Amino acid sequence: MATQTAISNVKQKIIASRSKLQPFETVVKDYIKDLDNTLPENLTTDSLIKMALTAIRLNPKLANCTVESYISALFMCCQLNLQPNVEGQAYIIPFWNSKKINGQWEKRLEAQFIIGYKGYVDLFYRHQSAVSIDMQPVYKNDVFSYQYGST
Repeated sequence: MATQTAISNVKQKIIASRSKLQPFETVVKDYIKDLDNTLPENLTTDSLIKMALTAIRLNPKLANCTVESYISALFMCCQLNLQPNVEGQAYIIPFWNSKKINGQWEKRLEAQFIIGYKGYVDLFYRHQSAVSIDMQPVYKNDVFSYQYGST
């Protein structure tokens, strides 16, 4: 129930902030504080704020993304317990997206959460049945074969 209340508070703040011109970092900090109860046990609000701001510093175009998309991408990181831009676990990347708003098509820059291959490996090893995983690069003109399932 606390999660639903926190998400409602964030939605209300997003609607209110659309009419105000606030620095992106301030808005992100405000939303994250509201969602403190939804964080995994090993992640504090302060560490999430640092993670969010570091991602923006590494890719300044993220500050031009819609707040909704950026917060959503951050919380995908939290739900999967993957850190963006850390050892290839996950990435938050800006993409242009067209949406129909009030009958008009608008192009908007939106942040998208993308899992890196090391994130998939991490998620694999979290499963109680995981034993091992093997990955090798495949280059152009390589001949290779694979088999689904265990060997």
